Amino acid sequence: MHFLVEFTCATSRGRAELREGRMELSLLVGEQSLSRAGWEHLQSADLEALWELAERDRRHLTEDLRRQLTDRLPLMLAAQWILNGKTPRKRQPRYRAFLNLAADEFETRGITASTSTRYLDNEDLLPFWLDQVALGRSTTSATADISERVESETRHYRSDLQEEFYIRLRAALTEIGQAWAQLLGGVLLAHPGEVAAIFHEHRLSVSWELQSVLASVLPCARLRTAEFSWLAGRVPAILSLFLRERKRGLVGLVLETEHTQTFNAEQAALLLRNVVRLLDRPVLLDHVEEGSAGSLGPRRTITGGDRVESELHWQLHGFGYGTHDAGLTHAMLLPAVQAAWEGRELETPKSRRTPARPRHPRR
Repeated sequence: MHFLVEFTCATSRGRAELREGRMELSLLVGEQSLSRAGWEHLQSADLEALWELAERDRRHLTEDLRRQLTDRLPLMLAAQWILNGKTPRKRQPRYRAFLNLAADEFETRGITASTSTRYLDNEDLLPFWLDQVALGRSTTSATADISERVESETRHYRSDLQEEFYIRLRAALTEIGQAWAQLLGGVLLAHPGEVAAIFHEHRLSVSWELQSVLASVLPCARLRTAEFSWLAGRVPAILSLFLRERKRGLVGLVLETEHTQTFNAEQAALLLRNVVRLLDRPVLLDHVEEGSAGSLGPRRTITGGDRVESELHWQLHGFGYGTHDAGLTHAMLLPAVQAAWEGRELETPKSRRTPARPRHPRR
């Protein structure tokens, strides 16, 4: 019985957080229904009604979460990309721009030495704010949180400050949060709309929580082997910034930028099947999983019977630019992309084996 109580309480907490501008992404990868196994002796009409009510409430919550996550996803990815600019020793320009804006606002309002501005910006305020937005929290809610927390900590450590200082502090933090939100909006304006892409599911530089639910909210398909797990589908254009990063090759490739609004999960699965045929590995056709919002499950470890060797050369396990760069290129995948766009299945090419060289030259 306590499982039913825990399940119901988790749903209630998730609903309350959603009203406050926060998203509990773990609910999208957790159990959406309650197992009846072992509880048959407790079954009754009243208990069954409670059980069905709890499952219905959870389904409604996850539907709302997926809908809002789809809308917020571009902003979440933008925040994560900025946060990735917090590199050791030297911060990336995109991250420093946010830091400098906060420092200027504090200085304008005469709030510098009193709160150790640079430390708050670099080690506390900005990373926390970006991390919360990247996890689906609204910028307004994240700003309110850091404002409340900084004021509380400052009051705890500084008893000599007047109330007028805290008025200026709250105003500065509110202004900083709004300015950060506008900067994120500028990043999105530079990468509007959606693109069709293929990428390594496990190499995206995003949080575990977001990576775990990404496939469940995008119209996409997955190809999973023992060596790699690829996702292909329609994604926010901002994701292309992550695909340019290099981790044993490119993280992924943008395949098409025009007229992508019609590219759905079915076409994404067709694309991956065409890629498999292009690579002359028809045994992998059964390992293409088609999905749509909510139907393609989270990533998981490949074990046991799920494990299949791709038998591809290691240079074909990833993506690259071409020339001296290892990996599949846009040009190599173009026939598969064009066929998928036209709704065609490519034919599996006949194996082309190179004749063995004679051991001795003919005389």
